[in-house]
Amino acid sequence: MQSDFSIFVEQLLKNEQQALKSLKFVVQQVIKQWMAKTKNETAWLASHNRIMHIDDISESLLKDVTEQINGGLLNDYKSLRHFIISRLETITKNHFYDFFKMLCKGNNKAWKNLSDTLRVRCLGWFYHRNIKDNVLISETFNDSMTLLYEKLSAGELKFSDAIALKSYYFRVLEYKIMEYSRSQLPHIELSEITHYSDSTFDPYLPVVTEEAGKIIEHALAMLDDTDKDIIISYYFYGEHLNVIAVRTGLSEENVRVRKHRALGFLKKILKEEGYGTPVYTK
Repeated sequence: MQSDFSIFVEQLLKNEQQALKSLKFVVQQVIKQWMAKTKNETAWLASHNRIMHIDDISESLLKDVTEQINGGLLNDYKSLRHFIISRLETITKNHFYDFFKMLCKGNNKAWKNLSDTLRVRCLGWFYHRNIKDNVLISETFNDSMTLLYEKLSAGELKFSDAIALKSYYFRVLEYKIMEYSRSQLPHIELSEITHYSDSTFDPYLPVVTEEAGKIIEHALAMLDDTDKDIIISYYFYGEHLNVIAVRTGLSEENVRVRKHRALGFLKKILKEEGYGTPVYTK
């Protein structure tokens, strides 16, 4: 009996559109799953001073996969997945290096991608530590980004992949919180803010996977762009509703209603996943 994969290959060799669409879908799903599992960042890849997108990666992989299939070198879905992942390992290594060089040169697009990604990743990080102070969150995030920018611009740092860069950043953020707490919040025990008490600065300390953070990221991604902007601006950057209203072109009351509705949605998702109420509730 002919296998599903061999039928699929025959359809590809005949250039049947549905088979080509299915192959592209498979390639993109493997990319997303592998990037998430390995903690790499799709937005942190570049080629020839241009930020890459998932379509760029998938198109490159599609060409390689098609050549392998035409050569009869892929025999089943398992070998197809294995080949895609092996190529991804090379792609992320080479193109992260290009992205890193753009950061070192101060490229605005690269820094925006870096900042936007870390901003979202930080939501779960602060949530995990039960940090609710908007001023602390905003200042320590910005201070950590500034320090990272200064050191990269001066050529003092070098990272081989996204995991190493994030490990360094979150370690800096940890210490910025400790510094802030000593100067601004003397009445709060450090143990309430950070679970690190050692004095040795290890920039490559592995980042602990935080399930709550993943859930928050997933829930935020389900909001429309305006609601997501309101939530992040209000709770992360501490912007007042009237400021958000001016920037978005909405009335202050509309911003308030949308914030309340979006927050209710996030609370619902967290409760469904067994995490109770979110940190930010006002």
